[in-house]
Amino acid sequence: MRGEGMQKFLNQIRSDATAKLSDEERGELADLLNPKVDSTEELPIVVSRPTVKQWTMDDLVPRLSKDSYRPDVKRGEGVFAEAMCSRCHRSGARGPAVGPDLTQIASRFSPKDILHSIIEPSHVVAEFYRKVQVSTVYGRVIVGRILIEGDYRSQKLQIATDSLKETETIEIDKSEIESVRESPVSPMPSGLVDGFQANEILDLLEYLTAGTSVVPR
Repeated sequence: MRGEGMQKFLNQIRSDATAKLSDEERGELADLLNPKVDSTEELPIVVSRPTVKQWTMDDLVPRLSKDSYRPDVKRGEGVFAEAMCSRCHRSGARGPAVGPDLTQIASRFSPKDILHSIIEPSHVVAEFYRKVQVSTVYGRVIVGRILIEGDYRSQKLQIATDSLKETETIEIDKSEIESVRESPVSPMPSGLVDGFQANEILDLLEYLTAGTSVVPR
């Protein structure tokens, strides 16, 4: 289900293959075995911005016409980073895949649809990325993604409550579960662009539709 255990299996395959390498082979493959991580690229700088406006579709749809403003792709790339989109979405060959891959979205959705996903992320949530709400007999409510790995017969359930930190989980006993239902709330927070001017949001939309990125649906 959704491939939650895939990374565990890949790690095991990598570990088994590495164990069979000679010292000479380890030296030749050092760059692959121990890749350097650019932490500044993986974790974008968080920019604190005061709220400009709680934007709605009614505010922005009339501005989609390029007769009044010609958006800039380069500036849109900057908004993509500052709005924290790059923390969850892949853009081309770069970025994580926590959320939907944002490459080539323009081939599937119109600018208006993409804008709708930005302004109202919970309006439509792709099944693959939906979270669940687990209620226990003790009144505890946990919202997250159920991890399917290991023995399905286990009496314990692992739930990842933070999309950015799926190695940090909450474990509950299945006998304590009262109900499980899909959460209507998108993992993508609302209001991510409320700290930007309208033209900056149009710049972001231009970047997303330029063939290098996409936005979640």
